Amino acid sequence: MNGHTDIWLHRNRRIWASAHEVGLEEDELRDVVESVTTKRSISGLTEFQQTIVIRTLDRLKKDTQKKRRRQKKRISGKSGDQATSRQIGEMRRLSEALGWGRPALRAWLKRCFSAEREEWLSANRASAAIQGLKTMVSRKGSAAAE
Repeated sequence: MNGHTDIWLHRNRRIWASAHEVGLEEDELRDVVESVTTKRSISGLTEFQQTIVIRTLDRLKKDTQKKRRRQKKRISGKSGDQATSRQIGEMRRLSEALGWGRPALRAWLKRCFSAEREEWLSANRASAAIQGLKTMVSRKGSAAAE
């Protein structure tokens, strides 16, 4: 085995696997190795140098994961899955059809959905609130017809 121990081989494989997880190509990996150990060859690393490279790649992986999470939030334009302006408008329109003002709508949302304002609902919960309001409007319409 060319004088390399099992530990050395395991760490060498881990370096390549970590680089793959981060999305580094071979040249980029060799650049990282060179910046950390001043050696460009991965097979020429000592076990200690391999450990340093692995820790560096692990840090890169964590940083990459954090960036992806931040980008997802930026892409959505919201901090989470909030109700859309269309959903908020629909809730307000339905509450007016029930003869409710904003305070009554907010009291109902607080009681049924634990949210004091319609803007604070998630998109899924806003959809459920709209369905509930539609049901009440239809009941009110059928009660008025009798």
